[in-house]
Order: sequence, then C-alpha cells, then structure tokens
Amino acid sequence: MRFRFLFRSIIVLLAGALIVVAVGLYLHEHALEKPLVIAVIPKTTATDYWESMHAGILAAAHQHRITILWNAPQSEADYAAQAQMLEDAINRKVNAIVLAPAQEFVLASGVRHAKAVGIPVVIVDSPIAVPPDHYLAYIGSDDASIGRIAADRIGSILNGKGEVAIIAVSPTVASSTLRNQAFIAEINRYWPQIKIVDVQYGLSNPRRSQALTINLLAAHPHLKAIFAVDAFATRGAFAGLMDLHEQRRIRLVGVAQEVDMLDQVRSGNIDALVVQDPYHMGYVAIQILEKQRKGTRRIQTHVLLATRESVDTRAVRLLWSHYSDQSPEHP
Repeated sequence: MRFRFLFRSIIVLLAGALIVVAVGLYLHEHALEKPLVIAVIPKTTATDYWESMHAGILAAAHQHRITILWNAPQSEADYAAQAQMLEDAINRKVNAIVLAPAQEFVLASGVRHAKAVGIPVVIVDSPIAVPPDHYLAYIGSDDASIGRIAADRIGSILNGKGEVAIIAVSPTVASSTLRNQAFIAEINRYWPQIKIVDVQYGLSNPRRSQALTINLLAAHPHLKAIFAVDAFATRGAFAGLMDLHEQRRIRLVGVAQEVDMLDQVRSGNIDALVVQDPYHMGYVAIQILEKQRKGTRRIQTHVLLATRESVDTRAVRLLWSHYSDQSPEHP
C-alpha cells in the first residue's frame, strides 16, 4: 500500500511538473510573439485621400494584430520632414515601412538605408528613384490613365477646340509628370485643335494654385478649361475660379476625392474629378508586408471619372466613400 501510494504521488508530481513546464513554454513562446510594428509615412494627413488610405491600413492591421505608427508632415512639400520621419522609423527598428514618397529623389536615400538594415518597404501612391529590388511592391494609381481620362473629358466638353492650361505639382514629382505627359499626349493625338497654353506648378499648395489660376485667366482671357493634377491644385484652382466668378465658364477637371469638392461636381461648379482608390492601396500594402511575399510587384489601383451624372454611382462611390459615413463594403 505504501509503495502504491508513493508511486501515485510521484506520478502526480511528475504530471504537475510537466504541466508547469508546458505552461511556461507556452507563455514564453507567446510572449515572444509580439505584434508586428509597421511605420506608415504618407505625404501628409488630415485630408480625405490620406485618411481613406489610413482606414484601409487600419482594417488590414486589425485582421493581423499589427501595430501601426502613422506619421506624416504637415505639408506634402516638406520633403525634409518626411525624410527625417523615414530615418526615425529605421532607427526605431520597426518591422516594416509603408512610404508614400513626396519626392522621389529626396526619399531615395532613406529607402536604400532601410534595405541595408533589412527593413522591408512597400511604396504607395508615388514612385521612388531606387531600383525595384529595394522594396517589396509599388502600389499606386495608373498616372498615365489619369492624364488620358482628364484629356478625353476636356476634349469632349470643349468639342475639340479651345485653350487649356495645366496646374501640376512639380517637375520633380514623378506622378505629376506622368499625368502631365499623358494629358498632353492624349490632347495632341485626339484633339489637335485644343491648344495647351500654359503649365504651372502649384507645389501641393492650394493658395499658390489659387494665385496661379487668377494669373492664368489674366494672361489667357480665352482660356476654356483647366486640368488640375492633384487635390491641392484642384482646390486652389476652384478657389481662384470662384474669386473671379468664372467657375461656370471655365471648365475645371481635377484629381481629387475630397467630399466638399465632390459636392461641387454635383452642383456643376466643377466639371469632373478623377478619383483614386487610396483605401485599397493601404489595405494591400499591409497584406503584402504581413505575408512578406518575395519579389517586387507593381500593383495599379482603379481610377474613375466622377461627373455630375456618375459621382453617386456604385462604381465611383466604391473609390471615394471609404472615409465617409456611408462607406461601402471593404475588400
């Protein structure tokens, strides 16, 4: 009896010890499974475009228990501040980075640094001037398509004749340059009687674009339309046209999806806006980083034209309303 009792006691003690060890190993293993920390550095923040991307990033991060560090300069033109934020993220030793480079050359050294220390990067919205093997993927709109869509809209509403001006971002911003070039090529190819009389650069500053618009109309009194290449140029051009009470005579085709700008499309004060899909850009960027897929890929997201007739159709709303109170289904 005594031997049997002793044997049972030993078995109980061993079982208890094994349980303790197993629990300890489990807790140790899961303590090491810290959430991925991904730094996201857009060009700026607090606009519908970037907050839509933020919403897509957070949706994907929530699915995979990822911590997001969201940080951006106050102005898209503050390249130095964005470059410093990129270096800060690298020095913090984050697990990965999502970057929307405001300037393809200024941000290039930071991307090279990230590669050198083994931090994977996904580029969104605008290209970067480094070899493709320096980042996992590029996710952005088809900028050439944006330019062609805007050109065809202006060619159509002007019946193929008239003077047009462009308010772009900067000659050093690749996405802006691609849109300009595609716009000009499309006009020259299909609408040869439309004359592009001027190209000005708003530098992502709506006040500057507003002043440029006023100056354009003074220099070109027969101007019929303006192509505004980004949201800041669109907002500034619209303000300039409103100042001169020319918002109905001068047809404005812009690139934006700010809710108040879309309201101006509904009212007829802005002819049309090319809308993009920043929500999907952010969502896919996090999915790629979470899976650490090998090989550089180029992913182009949808762009569509929002006119007075199409702005509230389901296809267009899927692109612009992710940050609104009536957000459609997510990916």
